[in-house]
Amino acid sequence: MNKLARCCIGGSSAQHGVLLLVSLMGLLTLSCSSHRFTMQDQYAYPVRAVILTHPTSVNRTHDNGFEMRGPARVAMRAERITHGMFTTEITRTSTSPLIIQLRTTPYEDSVLHRRGMVISIIGDSTTIETSDNRSVFFTPLPIGRPFLVDVRSVGWSTHVRIGHTDCGVIRSQLPCTEWVILSLKDSTSVMVGDPWFDVSI
Repeated sequence: MNKLARCCIGGSSAQHGVLLLVSLMGLLTLSCSSHRFTMQDQYAYPVRAVILTHPTSVNRTHDNGFEMRGPARVAMRAERITHGMFTTEITRTSTSPLIIQLRTTPYEDSVLHRRGMVISIIGDSTTIETSDNRSVFFTPLPIGRPFLVDVRSVGWSTHVRIGHTDCGVIRSQLPCTEWVILSLKDSTSVMVGDPWFDVSI
C-alpha cells in the first residue's frame, strides 16, 4: 500500500471516529434533555424540573405546566430557595393518590430512603407525615377542576393549604431543601399548572 492510500485510509478512520463521538454526544444530550425542562424562566426564580421516571410519563402541556401519567415522578426546584413558598394548581382525573414530598431531595429519597415530609392526597383526605408526626385532614377536592396547593416553609415549620382547607403549621426536625417531588403510583393522570417558588412567605 502506498503512502497516499495509507493517508486516505487513516484520515477516513479519524473522520469516522469524530463523527461517531459527535453522534454519541448528541444522543446523550438528547437523553438528558428529555428528562429535564424549565418553567417560569422569565421570572426571578425559574422552576427546574427533572422527570424521575420514563420521559413518556410526563407530557408538557404548555410553557408553565405538564401532565403526569402514572406511574410517574417529577422533582421540581428553584435554585437556592430552601425557605419560602411553593404553590401550584393541580387537576386530578380520579381519586387515586397524589404524593407531594418536601424536606428531602431525589437522591435522599431514592437512595437513602429519607422521604422527608410526605403529603398524601387520596380522595377527599390529606395525610401529612414527618419522621415523628402524622396528621389527617378532610380536604374536599374536585375531580376535573383545578385546586391550589400552597406550602410555606421556614425553619422547622411548614404551613400547608390544600384547596380551601388550611391544614395549619406542621413542625418537623427535617431541614428545608430546594426540592418538591410529585408522585403518582396508579395508572391515572394529573395536570400540574403554574408551579411557583418564591422567597416571600
